[in-house]
Amino acid sequence: MALTQKEFATIQALFNKMDTPGDFTAVRIMFNERNKTRDNDAQTKAKDMFSVGDKVKFTSSKKGVITGVISKINIKNIRVAVSKNQTWNVSPSLLEKRA
Repeated sequence: MALTQKEFATIQALFNKMDTPGDFTAVRIMFNERNKTRDNDAQTKAKDMFSVGDKVKFTSSKKGVITGVISKINIKNIRVAVSKNQTWNVSPSLLEKRA
């Protein structure tokens, strides 16, 4: 959900009231915590789309499109078996299911 113009104006007014380094530090910490939560939520949603055994593909900057099978779902990454001896740890947001 996006903020309204009125909400942005309120935030601006509050920022203008801040006058100590402690105020800015507190806001920075709140921002960083919210950002982490939002990122974790996005990762969780992406991970929930996949299961062990799914055929997937992703793009490597050096090797192009790589296809494989999900062999394990870790906390932050998904392990993709590309061949008998090669696996990649890939962020779920970079994976696509193969047809």
